[in-house]
Amino acid sequence: MKSNNRIDQAIRYKPIIDYINRNKPKKILEIWSWSQWIWRFINISFDWLDLSKADYSTEEKNSPKNMHFIYWSALNMPIDDNVYDFVFSCDMLEHINKDNRESALNEAIRVCKKWWTVIFWFPCWFWWKLCDYSLFYLIKIRYLISKDGDVPSRLTEHIKIDYPTDREIKYLIKKVLDKHQMSIKEIQEYNSNNVFFHFISIVINISRLQYYSRIQKLNNTIIDKYLSKKSSIKSIFPYRKYIIIQKI
Repeated sequence: MKSNNRIDQAIRYKPIIDYINRNKPKKILEIWSWSQWIWRFINISFDWLDLSKADYSTEEKNSPKNMHFIYWSALNMPIDDNVYDFVFSCDMLEHINKDNRESALNEAIRVCKKWWTVIFWFPCWFWWKLCDYSLFYLIKIRYLISKDGDVPSRLTEHIKIDYPTDREIKYLIKKVLDKHQMSIKEIQEYNSNNVFFHFISIVINISRLQYYSRIQKLNNTIIDKYLSKKSSIKSIFPYRKYIIIQKI
């Protein structure tokens, strides 16, 4: 486990890691994950799509050979129909304008094979807004004092763009499925990632405490134990909502 892994990343990917270990899909696509790549936690071959590589200049050299980059928009993928067994996307929908979310959902479903699973997860609910607004102003104050940076653009987008709701996303998913005349087994949804734990993990990161060796060691021990744990993705006071679509 690398010392620059973060607990919030492990929490983010835990349900996906469990799904992959359980179902062993052969062809996998991850859509737009910023720098929180799943390869940090599991050794798999997969394609990864994003619109920009600006945030990845330092990570690209260290990424494994079994990770294939596709630099493109999630709204119009240069990928044929029926290619992937499993598609997942973490924390993308809140960065897309409301008018474009249907296109993103449509593309994710379009590139899946006959037997497929798609998982979207995104910040949702009142707790997300409370957490991100608090983080936004906390980081703003920190950088005003230190004068050595600014609030990350992804957090700024959380504040500026209308956040997705579970009702909105489920409505758009059903609309896309009707458009393609697809039958599904079910649409599952779970509340996940405790908002208070998420907030604390981010504060530790921005405070740079993770650079102390003892903090790094504790951080990696917690991650290893968490990833090996068999647990439900359900959570009270959730930060994220998981929506799982499985075709018959």
